Parts: sequence; C-alpha cells; structure tokens
Amino acid sequence: MKTKRNLIVKILAASAFICEICAATQNFSAAKETARSLKEEEILILKSDLAAAKKQGGALQELNLEERELAKNALKLPFEIYELRLSEDQNTLFGLGDDKGGIVLIDVTEPRSLRLAGIFSFPQHELDPAYIDIAQSKDGKSLFVADPNFGIYKLDLSDRRDIKISARLEARFVNKIELSSDGCTLFAKDFFSTLTAYDVKDDKFTQLAYFIAPSKADKREYDYACAPHRLSEIKELGDLKLLSENELLLASWVGFYVLDISDMARYRANAAQNSNILKQVRYIAHPHLEIDKMTLSKDGKQVFSSNWNEFGLYDLGENNTVQSSTYYSGAHLNNFKVIEDLNLAYLGKKISERGEFPSVDLIDFSNKLDPTPIKRYLFPQSLKGVSVESRGKYLFFSYFTKNGSFISGLDRASLSSAEKSARSAQIQNEILTEKSPEEKGAIWELPYSKNGFRTVDNIIKSPQGYLLLASADDEYQVSLVALNEQGAELWRKKLNMVSAANMPVAAMDSYALLDNQILDAKTKKIIYEFPIKFKEVASFGDKFAAIDENDDLCFYEREKLLWKKKLNIAKSKRPFDGTMTKIAKISESEILLIIEKDGFLKFNAKGEELWHKSVNFARTKDGGASDELVIDQKAYLLKAKDGSIFLLAKFGANIAKFDALGNEIWRKQICGRDRGVCDLSDTLNATYKLANYKDGLLLIGANDASEDQTIFLELDLDGNILSENKAKLQDFWLKSAVSTDDGGVLIGGDAHKDDTVIIKIRSILPLDQQKIKNLNR
Repeated sequence: MKTKRNLIVKILAASAFICEICAATQNFSAAKETARSLKEEEILILKSDLAAAKKQGGALQELNLEERELAKNALKLPFEIYELRLSEDQNTLFGLGDDKGGIVLIDVTEPRSLRLAGIFSFPQHELDPAYIDIAQSKDGKSLFVADPNFGIYKLDLSDRRDIKISARLEARFVNKIELSSDGCTLFAKDFFSTLTAYDVKDDKFTQLAYFIAPSKADKREYDYACAPHRLSEIKELGDLKLLSENELLLASWVGFYVLDISDMARYRANAAQNSNILKQVRYIAHPHLEIDKMTLSKDGKQVFSSNWNEFGLYDLGENNTVQSSTYYSGAHLNNFKVIEDLNLAYLGKKISERGEFPSVDLIDFSNKLDPTPIKRYLFPQSLKGVSVESRGKYLFFSYFTKNGSFISGLDRASLSSAEKSARSAQIQNEILTEKSPEEKGAIWELPYSKNGFRTVDNIIKSPQGYLLLASADDEYQVSLVALNEQGAELWRKKLNMVSAANMPVAAMDSYALLDNQILDAKTKKIIYEFPIKFKEVASFGDKFAAIDENDDLCFYEREKLLWKKKLNIAKSKRPFDGTMTKIAKISESEILLIIEKDGFLKFNAKGEELWHKSVNFARTKDGGASDELVIDQKAYLLKAKDGSIFLLAKFGANIAKFDALGNEIWRKQICGRDRGVCDLSDTLNATYKLANYKDGLLLIGANDASEDQTIFLELDLDGNILSENKAKLQDFWLKSAVSTDDGGVLIGGDAHKDDTVIIKIRSILPLDQQKIKNLNR
C-alpha cells in the first residue's frame, strides 16, 4: 500500500512538473507573440514618421513636450533615473538610478496608466555614486545588479512590493553584467576589462572562469581608484553581450573579443581550481574603442553602441576586422534604443553646456555615411537629461525637474498637439536656404558667437565663397559652414566628426572632400567614403589631387581614381609623424609637390612627371631654430600672383622664394628677436600663416606665450616689409588664413576661453591704418 502511495505521489509530482513546463512554454509563446505584435505596431508608426519626413524634404520635426502634457501619465520617483530598460516580456519597465538611489519597477502592461510595481534602494553607498547595470532572469523572478562600489546583488522579484537581496558578491569595480541563455551563468566585466564567469544556479556566486583583456587603466589608476571617493574618475569603457548560446562578445579599449562559453559544465567541474580561463575564439582589433553601451543586430554581425558623445555602428568583419560604418555625434548621450528593421534609433540626450534643452532624437541611419535626425522631442522642463524606451505605440521618458524625478508614458498619437511646424532645415544636416547678404544682414559682420562655435579650425576657398570647419562649443562635433564672398552664411551642416585638426579638406565644383568622405554640394549629404585616408589634397575644378596614407600621388574625379603614382619617399626614422609632404595647385593642369629631404616634384594632370628639383628640406635634431627650411605639419606651399612659389617653413617664419622651375631665389627669417626683422619672439608656441595679399603677401604671426601679441606683416614679393599692424588676442591659436577675391585675407582660429576668432584684413585700406578686430565680438 505504501509503495502504491509513493508511486501516486511521484506520478502527481511528474504531472505537476509537466504542467509547469507547459505553462512556462505557453507563457513564453504568449510573451513572444505580445512582443511581435508590439513591434509591428511600433514599426507602423515609425514608417509614418519616415513618410512624413520624406514628404517634407527630410526636414526635422520638433515636438516640445511641456510638463502638463507629460503629467497626464507620469509617476514621481524618490530618486533620479539615468536609464530605462524594458523587460523581455515587455511588461516591466526598469528605471535605473545610481547606487545612491536604486531601481524602480514600473508595470507597463497597461501603458496608458503607469503603475509603480516595486522599488529597490541600495543598502549602502559611497559619497561618490556609481552607475549600475542589470541582468534579468528569463522567468522574471530574479534580477542581478552590478554596483561598482560594492559588488553584485541578486534580487528576489517574486514579491515586487518587498524586493529582497537573495545573494551578494563583494566584487568592487564590476560595471557590466550579462546572463547566459540558460540563466545559470553570470558574466561580469570590471572597469579594467577583466571578465569573470560565475555559477548562479543557487543563491550564491561561484567563480568558474575568467578572461583578461588589455585595459586603458593601468595599475597606478587602479590603486588610485581604490582610495575613497575616486571611483568616478576611472574612464575605462566597455560592455559585453551574448552573441549566441555558445559565444560572448566583450568590447574593451583595444577591440572586440569573441569568447567560447559553450562548455561551462567543464568549468563547473573544475571550479575549485580557480584557474579556468575562457577560450578566445576571435580578436577583432580596434584601437581606442570607446563603447559605454552596446546592443547587437539579430545576426550578431553588427554592434550598435554609444558613449557619452556619439552613437555608432560597427560591422564585425569575417577576417578579424571591424569597420565603423555609422557615426552620429549626438553629444551628451544618456541611452539609445535601436529599431533595426527600419534603420532607426532613439537617442536620449542630456542638457548641453550651452543650456540647450535635453531631448530625445529619432535618427535615420539608413545612409550609414550620413545619419540624420527626423524627429526631436524637446524637454524644456528637464534640468539634466532624458532617457527613452519604447513599447508599441508608447514612448517612455525619464527626466528630472525642479519638482523631482519622473517617468512618463505617452501615446505617440497624442503628441501631435505639441508638434511645432517643421523647420526648413535638419539640425544634424542644418542646411539653410540661400539668402542675399541684405536679407541676412551680414557682410563680414556675421554674429558668429550666436552660432555657438568654439573654434574655427580651417577656412578654404570654394566656388561660392568659403567653407569653414568650425567646432561647436557644447559638443565634440564639427560643423561645415558655407559663406558667400561677402560673408553671409549660406548653409550649415553638422558633421559626424569630433575633430577637424589637420583634416584634409578641399572644395570642388560639385562636391567637397572632408577627410576621406565626399559631400555632395547639391544635397549636402555624405555620399561616399574612400577606403583609404589622405594626407594632403588640392582641388582642380571637379577633380582633386591627393597624397594618400601610402604616399601615393592620386588624381580623382569624385570617387573615380583616374591615376596613381608611387612617390619615392624616404621614410622618416620617426614613425609617429612620418615623412612630410605638401601639395599645391600651380595651374588647372599642374600639380606641385614638396617632399622632405627630397625637393620639388611637378606633374601634369595626366600624371606625367614634368621635372624634379632636389632641395634639402631638413629638420633640426634638437627642435631649435635653424637656417634650414624645416618642414613640418604647419609648413605651407603658396603660389604667388607672379607665378613664383613661396614656402613658409618652421622656426622664425623662414620664407623661401622659388621660380617656376624650383630654383631658389632667396630665403629669409622674418620673425624672432634674435635674427628676425620683426619683434615677435619665436618659440615652439609661435604659429605663422602666409597668404596672397594685394600684389604681395601677408604674413600673420601669433604666439600665445608673447604677451598676447599677434602681428600682421605686408611683404612684397622680395620679402621686404611694406607695412605692419598688431593686435592683442589673448591665447590666440592661429588656425588658417585664406586670400579673398578682393585681395584681402580671411583669418580664423580661437582664443582665450574658447572664443572663436574671425578676422578680415581688407585690401582697400593700408594695413597699418586698419583697426583689426575679431568679427566674433
């Protein structure tokens, strides 16, 4: 009888287990179907946004979300939320604070009415708070939390009204975690790119294996960070995500690592040895990889990522190569959400240093060379930033106002009442319609300061006037600004570049070359990216000549290579800076090259060498002043109006004049109190520019270590000083000087406290009678 009873108990237990499996399977299928339905609903709405943007010519739509609009469906929270994440079943919204605050769980099953389901507050915190990371179990009953200050927590979510810590691991500096597909292994990465695998089947953490990737932070930084309140000063980035059940992707400072996690059972069997090392399958090199957050494409071949300043997309190549195929410099990013099927992404942004409103941008990255925003949700009431999540037709936002911290859920259909009329320009692709100087009210008096430039890095001549490469003062981002000959702004475009320093740029008839990208003059879009970098470029109508990174002289018509010549260049013994070369346009059919330790080379537009003239362009060993023509990055080659060639070299403004065949006529050191003819002291801080001016030349010398003195010298073609003027510009960094069609010179740079400097030297007045002023003031 007892045996029979035991058999019945076993049968009932097995039946219950089978029912539990069936219920779990049904729940999983229901959750999967819900997710699919919500995704279809969201895609339908976003397709409408794309169609509206296309109908308006790509114009950006702005929606100003006022507090009364957000308050219709909002929850006030006890601490600030920095990031929003949606659970796998789409029914719970996690709001992540820092470890001085905690985590909130919002029930979004009925998104029209948000409900606070639970709050977890950290039991302890440092004075220096740290951002946290989470990983939810598949059944939704547990949540793992990484706190860089105190370690890893396992939270029991079975009663969300009373969330308890079921396990804790003291592991300081852990900032990213990922749970295996079966929920049995937790992978944890610390600030120093050490990855550790833990068995978490029970309510404890058992170390199984580890992997150490090269780190940006060194031992000294580690020791320094161990001191109290130093954690936020560690700048190491990185993240980790499952590629599949068997592979894990780790992003570190030096690239991507693909790790084999298929045999965790073997590591469990040998866990007591504490010396298991995870097997590396692939290493995909990418020096200085700056990723703070990442997600993967469905096929695992692309990485969507962000750091504090940009959103990026990396293609993981088959041959251990990685290519950055999308790059959007959004500045001050909180988080992002990718809708892969439509090549769209939401970016949650912080308030800018210039005080611009926090926002959520919806960007279209279908043109991977030139992603653009199509919609922007502005939060004028937010004092810090905004995070974003989406679920079907609903958007969720977290923000912080003077009244506290909030999470709001808004039906996108209800947002139309807040929409402003679309502007006639995209912010990312800010293209302003052509206006006359009278309409713009700006003839070389353009209020550049209102345009928010931190510096003007370069000015070049274009068929319509001038192109300025200018950096914004609130972002690590470069803008391309087109001016007409009178100084009126024609259009502006924000580029997906963080720096324009030493960037080769040239303006052709129908396009511009920016670094290694072609920008179409008509559409203002990046339409092509060369697979190789250029060191020097010069425009020839609708063609351009360039010296590429392999020291080949190339001639292109747009992206089409017309010819290429291998230059016989002796490599520098200093691999960090290479051999210096300069290129100049002599006529519509002649190209002149100057090569360090070689001399002049002249080619025609067919690539045929016309002549070669040896000249010793040497460098000094000690970096001091020299009678030699020292070539460096700042050296400049200029064709004068009489057809002669001028070379401006380093140290004391050494200028040499050559005839049309490369024969030296004379050389002079113009500046430097020791041997120069002007009193601008020449140091390593001195910068010089040379430009055609009237019938001669204008030499500009700036030295931020010489009591704020900038000097302007008018020279004749024999190097004699005809006229002189001076200006006081505190800490002036001279960046560029270009001749204007009226015989004047346009000068750009930046000065004290990141103040943009634009100077126009006029040809109608004697130089010494001009009141030189910064047009930015």
